[in-house]
Order: sequence, then C-alpha cells, then structure tokens
Amino acid sequence: FFDRRGIFSLFHMRGIKLSDEEVEKIFMSTEGWVAAINLQMISYINTGSLAHAIHIEQLVEYTIWNHLDVEEKDFLLSVSILDSFSTQQAAIMICQDILPDKIQTHLKNSEFIKYLPEKSHYSIHSILHDYLTNRFYHYTSLEYQNRIYRRAGIAYTVSSQFYKAAQLYYKIGDFDAILSLPFNGEYLDQGKEKAQYEFYMKIINECPEDILCKHPLTMIIFGYMSLMDGYHNEYKKLQKLLEYV
Repeated sequence: FFDRRGIFSLFHMRGIKLSDEEVEKIFMSTEGWVAAINLQMISYINTGSLAHAIHIEQLVEYTIWNHLDVEEKDFLLSVSILDSFSTQQAAIMICQDILPDKIQTHLKNSEFIKYLPEKSHYSIHSILHDYLTNRFYHYTSLEYQNRIYRRAGIAYTVSSQFYKAAQLYYKIGDFDAILSLPFNGEYLDQGKEKAQYEFYMKIINECPEDILCKHPLTMIIFGYMSLMDGYHNEYKKLQKLLEYV
C-alpha cells in the first residue's frame, strides 16, 4: 500500500507531476492499493486524466477492457477460468495450434499478466482476474460458458491435471469425457485428498450405468479406490456393473 507521498513519487518517476488534488483523488479511490494505483496511471498516460471510477471493476473496464479488440477479449475470458496457463493451454482455449502473434504480444506487454518461468505458466493478476470471471459468469451465455468449460477440460488434460479437467466436464454433465480421462492408481494416490475422493464417488453415483459400462478399466481403478477408502456402496455398485460387463 502507498500513502499520498508514495503515490506522488510513483507518478513522478513516470514523468507525471500530480497536483495535491489529484493525489488525494487517487488515494481515496484506490485506498493506496498499488495495483489500483497502476490502473489510474494507465488511464492518465492514455487519456491525460484520471479515470472517474469509484469501484475497481469500473476502473478495470475503463482502462483495460474497453481498449481490447474482440479477439483479445475472447482470449482473456477463455483463460480466466484456468488457475494459470501455459502457452499450449492458451492456444487450446482459443482453438489454435499456436498462439497468434497478437496474443503473444499482449501476454508480453500486459502489466496484469505475469510469466512464471519456474512453472512456464502465465498468471493473471487478481484484480483483472476477478473482473474477467465476473464478466464470464454474468455476461456470457450458457452455451458460451459450456464451450469454454470443454476447452478448459482439454487444456487441463494435456497437462495431466485430470481432477481439474473432470470438475469442468462435470459442470457440463459430460460423464463420458470424465471416464475417458486416463486415470490410474498412481495419479489417484498422488491426489489422495478427501474432497477429490468424494468428487469421484459423486461421479460413480450420478453417472448413468450405461456410460459407466463403456469404461470398464476406469471402473476397476475407481473400484479399487472406493474399496481401499471405505466407500462400500460405491464399490458394490461398480462390482455389480463389472460382473455384468
């Protein structure tokens, strides 16, 4: 957090000399939050004046969203449902083999998207991310959301994040896609958390039996898991279906 003097100094470093009134306005509207101050700086550089926004979401819309073209907006909305993303995952989210040059340039130049070299992933700053997810869930159609969920499921699958992929396929009710994921005992042991196991048991209970029967190897994996962790009803259900198959 910056105080009033810090705000003045930050702008001064960028060659912008603020009046006392402008400093006060920025401080009151951002509460000294550095990322929010930076949004006001972007507005000042682009327009020569401060953004007239009380809420941070309005500020994001005024200084970032409204300056993007359709392709950039669609890209950011798509990747916003991922925790973080690689270049390969980003390309999958917009149905491309490789990222277009314009999107690569946007990733490189955006002050609210950070590259994490240790993970080879990009991460969206929480301020922009919150704006994007709010817009995704409240201003896009269900058809659009389901389409993005499916792409995100594929994106997580290519990075072997099968649990996250399954959660997204569950949102669109695609049990066949869930059971087609290459689960194995080693993967399930690595993610041996109660929430994950409860989710898998929910899949066993809710998935139509004809779809379960199409995936006997997955039923064996889930059956072993349910037996070892005391989910006896689920185990008996899978045992019965396996005998039938």
